[in-house]
Amino acid sequence: MSAEHLARARRDDSQRRRTRVEQALGRLQAAGQDINVSAVTAVAGVHRSFLYRPQHKDLLAAVLRAAAAPTAVPSRGRLTDPGLRAENANLLSQNQRLKTQVNRLEARLSEVLGSAVLSIAGLPSGETAEQLHQRAEAAEDQVRELRRQLAERGDELYAARVANREFMQALNRRDDEP
Repeated sequence: MSAEHLARARRDDSQRRRTRVEQALGRLQAAGQDINVSAVTAVAGVHRSFLYRPQHKDLLAAVLRAAAAPTAVPSRGRLTDPGLRAENANLLSQNQRLKTQVNRLEARLSEVLGSAVLSIAGLPSGETAEQLHQRAEAAEDQVRELRRQLAERGDELYAARVANREFMQALNRRDDEP
């Protein structure tokens, strides 16, 4: 198979994909369904990256235009005020359930991420903020005690050096005397 045959096969395949994308866009528009890159590429059976290739900018633009265009609401019969109120109430209820679910998921995500951070930091994951605060205070007390001990040892070292200096001077004076 020559390079020319391979190039022609690739062009033909690309053209078939273009046609499938155009047809999928038309079908979605005719059905009044939501249009976006994922929906069009799923119906067309192509990968999303196909639309983002430089040679297919026109297809991507057509999909984005169609997505931005207002869609006609499919006729579901005569809309009445009580029907709209009931639908609104149902949507509000669904919205509230979704908010509750999002809050639960955010709380769980926070717990998981918090445990991961504590694990990375080498801290036990079951501790509360108050327990961590108490551990921090205990660690600060320990640091203060160690600094006090260090200062004490420094004072002792200084005193030992002074005594050693005096002792050495006394020895040197005694050695100098005949």
